[in-house]
Amino acid sequence: MKLIARSPWRVAFYTPSVVLCAAVVSSLASSQILTIDQKLSANIEERIRKSGADVAIDYKTQKFEEIARDMDVVVDGVGGETLARSYPIVKKGGFLVSLVGRVDQTQLNKRGIRGVSLEAEPSGDELAQIGKLIDEKKIKVVVSQTFPLADATEAQVKADTGHARGKIVLKVRDEPN
Repeated sequence: MKLIARSPWRVAFYTPSVVLCAAVVSSLASSQILTIDQKLSANIEERIRKSGADVAIDYKTQKFEEIARDMDVVVDGVGGETLARSYPIVKKGGFLVSLVGRVDQTQLNKRGIRGVSLEAEPSGDELAQIGKLIDEKKIKVVVSQTFPLADATEAQVKADTGHARGKIVLKVRDEPN
């Protein structure tokens, strides 16, 4: 993992699955971190703050664009309207990353910001680094629910609700003893 040594950055992340991993990485660079999620319970907000976030915003009940301003980096894991509302909070010269939608080059140019739509490419080395951070308890993986493979349809229905607080896991087989 390469970190750019610039301190402090102002970074906004959307959705806790992104936040819980990325906040740890960004906190290594002494960034100010805002997390933007939906339906923040006290438990979720506390977990997000423990992961390194300075501010937690519920994007379903709060207008994050009224709270977050002049962000150096915005990482969007929601897309759609949330992505569209994100351009104004990135400061001129800043960077917008979308994990789920296509950034609008016209909006980027209009606001003097840079942006990218990311697509995952498998990398054994990066997965090993992430695995090491998980093993060292620097990143906590939150599992919402585990389903047997035979219940994959039920697992997909649960995932489609958008209300899972953590990962939905399909168990393919039992661990050998």
